[in-house]
Amino acid sequence: MAGEKKKNAIKLTLPIVKHTLYDNRGSLLVLLLISAVLSFVPTIKSDLESSLISEIDAVLHGRTQASSLHDVAITHLHGLSTPDDKNADWPEKLARLLFPKLTVASAFFIYLLIAFATFILEVGASSFKTGISKQVFSAIRGAGLRKGLVTDPDQLPDVPNVPGQYAMAIQQGAANVGDTYGYFLDAGQELFALGTTLLLVATRSLAFAGCCLLLVMGQVATSIVQAHRLQRQRQSLDSKHNDLLGRTDDILRKREIILAYEQQHRYSNKLDLITRDFAKIERTLEVKEQVFRGCSALISEYGKMIILVLALIITLGLSKSAVNNIGDAYFLISIYVRIFVPSSNLLNRYDSLRRSESTSNTFLGILSQGGEASEGKPHSAPVGPKMKNLMIDFRDVDFRYSPARPWVLRNCSLTIPANSTTLVVGKSGSGKTTIARLILGFWTPSTGHITVGGKDVLSYPKEELRLQMSYLSQNDHIVEDTVRENLSWVFGNGPAPDSQLVEALLRVEIVETVEEGTRLLNVQAKDLSIGQQQRLSIARLLLDDSPIQILDEPLTGVDVFTIRDLHPTLSSLFAKRDRTIVMFSHRIPFAAYADHVIVLGSEAVVEQGSPSDLLKKQGGTFAELYHAALAELKRTDAA
Repeated sequence: MAGEKKKNAIKLTLPIVKHTLYDNRGSLLVLLLISAVLSFVPTIKSDLESSLISEIDAVLHGRTQASSLHDVAITHLHGLSTPDDKNADWPEKLARLLFPKLTVASAFFIYLLIAFATFILEVGASSFKTGISKQVFSAIRGAGLRKGLVTDPDQLPDVPNVPGQYAMAIQQGAANVGDTYGYFLDAGQELFALGTTLLLVATRSLAFAGCCLLLVMGQVATSIVQAHRLQRQRQSLDSKHNDLLGRTDDILRKREIILAYEQQHRYSNKLDLITRDFAKIERTLEVKEQVFRGCSALISEYGKMIILVLALIITLGLSKSAVNNIGDAYFLISIYVRIFVPSSNLLNRYDSLRRSESTSNTFLGILSQGGEASEGKPHSAPVGPKMKNLMIDFRDVDFRYSPARPWVLRNCSLTIPANSTTLVVGKSGSGKTTIARLILGFWTPSTGHITVGGKDVLSYPKEELRLQMSYLSQNDHIVEDTVRENLSWVFGNGPAPDSQLVEALLRVEIVETVEEGTRLLNVQAKDLSIGQQQRLSIARLLLDDSPIQILDEPLTGVDVFTIRDLHPTLSSLFAKRDRTIVMFSHRIPFAAYADHVIVLGSEAVVEQGSPSDLLKKQGGTFAELYHAALAELKRTDAA
């Protein structure tokens, strides 16, 4: 399963990043060259260190005069005192060519120079890798945001307990996938250096090089197995973790009612209990992660002892060419550590990638769905012309949001006549918003058929279907942009005439004069009150000529007196006979504008017909709701 997910991730993201990688081919080539140079560094450093240690050992045992630390050539650096040795390996010959008169002092400064040059090269390599990784992240994030914008809601994966919901999921997921590509760059560089170092070491001792390779392979195998086990354990704790976060967030969001009822002591205790449970989960996870890190460290410690034993065995007689003095023994240990540390770093990063897998999967779920969106270019013109006489028909429709949740609609059949205004009423939870989203094609019915203009909604291309519709959402009335931009949607990509925009603002009574309307066009729509935002969405409908207009709980944030003031505007809007208007509301007075009424009960339609016919129906649900609303309105007037 994990392998399939990785293949899917590559399949989804490689077409996005390949252009970035091609554009950075020069940087990738530089990275390859830096890797080639750095691959020699571990062996050279260990050689220099072992030579200095051998010289110190020789001085301590009286084999060399102390003054030689300043002016005598190092005799232990690959046998430089025997330049004509025909049996010398190629690193020795290279060292003799570069440093024919190497002294202790010069070896010391060469070591410092190599360390500094390595630092510069590593910083440069890190800069190149970071630049490429950030460009990859930007490309993937942009693709994810565009895909999330055009993806239908029923195709978007759930994102529980994620602040910012999809924006955060896309941000984190793109970063994780970008880190994966960065990990591939690091792994390629480290594996190249590891292979080169092992080859160089093999020229001194094939047995030692083979031992190092086996130890690294054991470390990799153990770490990968542990990382997979740790990921499964993390997933088993995730649901508890998220549940505790959700309960904490719910208490904090309801603090006003808790304070109003003086229940803060009770819920402080609940928060303490939740905090202790949260700490237990965190402690359990931390212990398991420490076990993971400890396993890698344990292999490293075992490896050091194995290397020392191997050095002893070689010294005792298998092959004295590899270990001639204490410096050679040090070489074995130091080069082993230098081989082991990079692989440890890569494995720790591998565990970090596994840890972020759940967020990456959410992001990949978004990336795998929906249509394509243009990269910063104007959207192409919608497909097909706008149509007329669009009747909407539901036949035996069943729908629920997931198999684990209850049915919202069961055997729902209704007809919304063409070129008229239909009011759909019902209690909260009766399915009004669900029906609106089914008409828009955001959701797909579990069973049954929905037709628009005699054609099944599933057979329409999504662009063609939504070309016929405009939508006033129950909650989301505006986007974070200017009033002008929020009104200009109905004009497509063409210019929006300010005179028409201001006229619409005047009609919904957001402003009183043309001058105020002109100034308001440049105001951020989010700075308006909720009621003003809803009236702004009504103004957008006035400018829209779509043949179907869907209004989900219009003017819920507007008081009844303002609705009365808007009566002329609403009457002109709902009186248009060249479009099909569907209004979902629990406000019965909107029936005054309706030609047709549909009353929803539990999961299905209770009544439907003209308002006058339904009012005449003895004991009818609509008649009861209407008279109750009328009595409430009279009490409001009296107050």
